[in-house]
Amino acid sequence: MYFLKKAILPLGFDDQLAETKTDSDGKYSISGSYGQLLSLDVKMKIYTKCGKSVPVCSREITLGIPDDFVTRTNSVEKWFNGGELNMQFKFKDEETSCL
Repeated sequence: MYFLKKAILPLGFDDQLAETKTDSDGKYSISGSYGQLLSLDVKMKIYTKCGKSVPVCSREITLGIPDDFVTRTNSVEKWFNGGELNMQFKFKDEETSCL
């Protein structure tokens, strides 16, 4: 899983803010920071090979993080609970990424 900052300006780039892997129970926590004054559109990108018949390919799922959970400090002010995701669902704008 990755946190990405999506560029707001047309000349900007996406920057990876943090990266983590789930534990053996599928649980995770992640936080990241980026020193920028412009507004941030933070996304969580999930890569999984669950249910894939071709093991070199991953499902790529992108979910938005609500603005209430994005701060301008290095410390977490309020944690976002993403809940449990059933990876058998097909998610909107889901892509496949192969080596």
